[in-house]
Amino acid sequence: MDDSHPSITIGTQKFLITELSRPIYTGMPVYPGHPKTVVWDHLTHLETDKNGFSYAVKGLMFSDHTSTHVDALSHIIPGGSSIADLPLNLFITEGIWIDVSHVEPRTYITEADINLQLEENSLSIPKGCTVLYHTGASRLWGTPEYLRDYPGLNRDAAEFLVRNGCINMGCDAVSIDNPADSSYPAHTVCREKHVLNSENFTNIEKIPSHSFWFVSLPLLISEGTGSPIRAVALVMKDD
Repeated sequence: MDDSHPSITIGTQKFLITELSRPIYTGMPVYPGHPKTVVWDHLTHLETDKNGFSYAVKGLMFSDHTSTHVDALSHIIPGGSSIADLPLNLFITEGIWIDVSHVEPRTYITEADINLQLEENSLSIPKGCTVLYHTGASRLWGTPEYLRDYPGLNRDAAEFLVRNGCINMGCDAVSIDNPADSSYPAHTVCREKHVLNSENFTNIEKIPSHSFWFVSLPLLISEGTGSPIRAVALVMKDD
């Protein structure tokens, strides 16, 4: 067994698991303007031990776009589907990942950048899939630069992904959009095409195959405009 990739067997097929989500903790990076994340001890074992059976409870306060998360359509479309209204099959899909870490921060990831990666890795975009792209911003996690120094998809790149079958585009940055462009071209394409996007991934570049199964179940938040996800990539392993 690979220590960095725990495995699971489903039927007779073994899969390697890659963790793609960030932990949730007090003081973690949040998108500018979003509520800060706070985790506190509500009850401790010391406090409850007097009852003869001790237990602990944490209190949590965070936005529905905290940590690694998916945007519901209601986040970008007035009256759009909330996270609780979206079907679960959107969150269990085929997936591919590409490396665009050569693209400079605060500039655009283009259709040409994507096509180059598809060609170099002999990849296609399966219909109904999730496309994850590694920008390299994940190495800045926990620093002020994480919130401002990353590239984003331009409109043509986002349209290319959707046109070729992508239903969820995700990255290791705080946004799929170039922070220098206040028109949000990638989010605009998601709004127009009713496509999901996900942000704040980690370990994309550690997925041992560029093709995998992607699982990213959201919390069932009533009227939620998004949700934190526990995302994993499952890669088939040959014995």
